[in-house]
Amino acid sequence: MAVRRNNSWFIRPMVAEDLKAVAAIEEEVFPSPWPYSVLAYELLLNDSCSAFVADGRGGVVGYTFLRILNDKAHLINIAVDKAHRGEGLGEKLLSSALDCAAQRAAADVSLEVRETNAPAIALYREHGFKITGKTEDYYADNTAALLMKVAIAAGEIGKSEAG
Repeated sequence: MAVRRNNSWFIRPMVAEDLKAVAAIEEEVFPSPWPYSVLAYELLLNDSCSAFVADGRGGVVGYTFLRILNDKAHLINIAVDKAHRGEGLGEKLLSSALDCAAQRAAADVSLEVRETNAPAIALYREHGFKITGKTEDYYADNTAALLMKVAIAAGEIGKSEAG
């Protein structure tokens, strides 16, 4: 995976030394954060998982986890700390995950997103994701999740119009 640069930020593969910062972001941004042990498992022990961080200016400020099994990819987590939102890092992390899925011959990428998370839904739509369903009471606080998916055609990913 090539390193993607965004001004002084860059996206790179996550390493074990990033887990403390990733766990801190997880705690900051999610109402029901994953425990450190789950993050560590995904990075260090789950062979189907690829993970990336947004790094620079002194540390990790965002991350994403992507699972790929056979020709199916699932974006399981993406976050940017609150102080660095609006800088395009979520878009860069998502693009890196989609590029990874395409490179590993995934036919599509799916995800769940809180139905109340309008900025994330807009970002996913910009990348061609379509809503395919809804799961009520998906999250611990009983918020529903929208199910979204994008097809990866011939190994190419790019922005497309919202659908």
